[in-house]
Amino acid sequence: MRPEIPWGEADLLLGMDPIESVRAIGPDPELRVASSDRTSAVINTGLLDDQQELGQELPEILEGPLDQLFAMDGMLVGDLAAACRRCFLTDRMLDLVLLGAAFQRGFVPLTTESIEAALASMERQGFGRCLDAFALGRHFSVEPEMSEP
Repeated sequence: MRPEIPWGEADLLLGMDPIESVRAIGPDPELRVASSDRTSAVINTGLLDDQQELGQELPEILEGPLDQLFAMDGMLVGDLAAACRRCFLTDRMLDLVLLGAAFQRGFVPLTTESIEAALASMERQGFGRCLDAFALGRHFSVEPEMSEP
């Protein structure tokens, strides 16, 4: 049994890997989970460390406008992998940065207290800088230009 999200029924797309994000928004009905009238998205447009090492290139769709795929108030895109590398010297915190950006935009229906308590619990278990990564994402949501080099 595998989990499936029916075509176009995802409420939120957190696109860590830009290449996989294209699949989630692309034309293939077997892979597409996002729809412009329902899905909010926070998409990293920068290559991850391992993709850079392999010499991969960005999909053309991410180099152009994405406003046809998502409502403008429900979309946030930027090279968050580079922002992570600048702040944390790695892109491994990217998932929490995306979550922070989605939370700040109101795409994640939780209270600040509950999500910060969960992140603090993760830090106590040895997953450091969770709160910092989440805060970076929230900051990016307010100032998207910070993802630019």
